[in-house]
Amino acid sequence: MKKIILSVAIASLVLSACQKKDKSVEATSTESTEVAAPVVANYEGVYEGVVPCADCEGIKISLKLNEDNTFVQETEYLGKEINNKFTDKGTYTWNNDGTIVTLKPENAPDQLSHFKVEEGKLIQLNADLQENTGDAADSYVLSKK
Repeated sequence: MKKIILSVAIASLVLSACQKKDKSVEATSTESTEVAAPVVANYEGVYEGVVPCADCEGIKISLKLNEDNTFVQETEYLGKEINNKFTDKGTYTWNNDGTIVTLKPENAPDQLSHFKVEEGKLIQLNADLQENTGDAADSYVLSKK
């Protein structure tokens, strides 16, 4: 009787050990799909443009994307004289299909910015990751310099 109980216990341990390996293989596969390569080659560099502003003449943006997934963004609120220039640094990530970068500033990690990457330009997206529509839609484009 003791041999049967011991055999069942050993068999259970062996089977549960096998199941754990399968789970770790699945987790590794899932993790590797989270990082996507950018669709646009040579996306690194400086992008500039002026986007609309609700209470100023426009927001001049100069955004540098580095190869190491870091960025520097200089922002100037045109028509404002006091506290009108800001510099943000941080990291960026790609979405799964490599078409959208999300900027995460070091000093405000909860204030994300999203850009669709196309050849020679970045298109600023809204909070729903959609392109802006309407008469000013073309104003949300930063061109590569």
